[in-house]
Amino acid sequence: MTIKQKDLLTVKTATANVSIEKDSVEAVGKFIISRTAKGGTSKKLSHLYTQKEAVLSLTFDSIETDKRFYQLKGKLSFEITNDDKKSIVVENQLLDIYAQGSTRLEAEQDIFEQFDYTYRRLTEIDDKKLSRHLLDAKKYITLIVDKIKEK
Repeated sequence: MTIKQKDLLTVKTATANVSIEKDSVEAVGKFIISRTAKGGTSKKLSHLYTQKEAVLSLTFDSIETDKRFYQLKGKLSFEITNDDKKSIVVENQLLDIYAQGSTRLEAEQDIFEQFDYTYRRLTEIDDKKLSRHLLDAKKYITLIVDKIKEK
């Protein structure tokens, strides 16, 4: 099986843990990257997970925008998808936050702005006016934020 991430890495491996129903399958891999004696890098596949088992995600312990800095109590993950190969979509369904960008940096900046907007908006609205889903999102977002520093 060959797994490719455009312009970054190609891994060829035979593994009994991945069953393929089609000619190709999307997968997420965990790699051990080491520095070689000559100063280069060596990449060794540690684990391979098919799309059914794992997703690619970004994880943050703080969120920073132009106006605010949010210190989180723990790590907050956002799923990354790149289906059309032209843009990166980042989302957290629990918090109802979605963002995109043509690069990872643009997507991160957009998700930070969306997080800031969602936090401020949800904390302004009375609980009785929120749907069940948004009330759960409000509880979670206020639980995970430890400190907010205005800039």
